[in-house]
Amino acid sequence: MINLLRAEWKKLVGNRMLAGFTIWLYPVGLFAFILVMGVIFVFGGDVGAELGSSWEGPMLTTWNLVTRFPNASIGRLPLLAFMAVMVAGEYEWGTWKSLVPRSARWKLLLAKMLAMALILVFSIGLTSLISGPFRYTFSTILGVETAPGLPSAERVTFYQAYVLETLLAFIQSMYLACFASLSALLTRTIVGSLLLSFGLSMLEMLSPILLMLLSRILVRPGMVNAYAYFPSYLIDNLRSWVLHAQPVYTGFPDFSNDMGAGATVLLLTVLLCGFGLLCIWLFQRQDITN
Repeated sequence: MINLLRAEWKKLVGNRMLAGFTIWLYPVGLFAFILVMGVIFVFGGDVGAELGSSWEGPMLTTWNLVTRFPNASIGRLPLLAFMAVMVAGEYEWGTWKSLVPRSARWKLLLAKMLAMALILVFSIGLTSLISGPFRYTFSTILGVETAPGLPSAERVTFYQAYVLETLLAFIQSMYLACFASLSALLTRTIVGSLLLSFGLSMLEMLSPILLMLLSRILVRPGMVNAYAYFPSYLIDNLRSWVLHAQPVYTGFPDFSNDMGAGATVLLLTVLLCGFGLLCIWLFQRQDITN
């Protein structure tokens, strides 16, 4: 399994053109933006807001590209595009035919999903480091007035929150890998996989709004409580329990399905395993060798 994971990592990273415009879009784009702001500052521009803020906040909010609405509604799209192409491309390029006889199908698909999720977390984590320590150090070298850092007494709390955001991003990335894999397995085309995976992601992100509309149309206020069974709610709820020891506040007037921390972890695990097993089951039943 380790060898398969390593091979998938090399394959995914090795597609430089695709990875450059999708998975590496955020770290490279942010790095270039900071350099441009530095040049503007050298020539007398006012870039204090772009370069002079503290490093802790940007490091944490970078993970919102994957985990939190509304940032994730757009931020996920390049990452999903990378995943969808890399899975559906196996069909269009005919590479499944040479890979399947060499290893168990479930291992191939699981290794691909894990590798994609890890690369996504690595990319956003690198973006986080660029938005925090790199930008802060770069600003200090240029002489930009920066905001003071955290007191030493608060740094442990920050590190705990950062580890939590990284873990939640990995969980969300696994869900995105399942969305992309399921889309590719159903459509077997790159275009179909792109459209369906985007649709599944947007449906998951906009689920509370859609449920509220349905509940009003059908005059069933309790329908909004179904939002508690979507990954976006479960991830937000788990974050709230870890950081604040209470369920997340959704702001929906008819929502009353507040879930405990244990039930949240259990349901997150069951849903993720269910998605993964569904993808593996579909892959096992497909005829891809002819």
